[in-house]
Amino acid sequence: MFKRGQRGEVYLKNKEDVTVYCYGLDQYGEGYHRADKEWRVRIEKAIEEVKNLIHSLNNQLSGAINTQRKQDLLTKKLKHEIEKKVLISLLKED
Repeated sequence: MFKRGQRGEVYLKNKEDVTVYCYGLDQYGEGYHRADKEWRVRIEKAIEEVKNLIHSLNNQLSGAINTQRKQDLLTKKLKHEIEKKVLISLLKED
């Protein structure tokens, strides 16, 4: 059960169809959800930033000799950057 003020969940169906559902309780204690257009725009911008980041990281790692090592480094860096962007985005909301 979701509690009042709890953050919602983000569903990324694909990069063209992103919807954020905000769950919570209304004044009567009933559950509700809604799609938020402002969040949709933010997520679309974040997806574009991540695509640019992938391109940049690929260029940085192009000199790596071992393909598997290159992929491991890319995955690790990308995960870190995405987590950082999500945290920054959430902190801006508060």
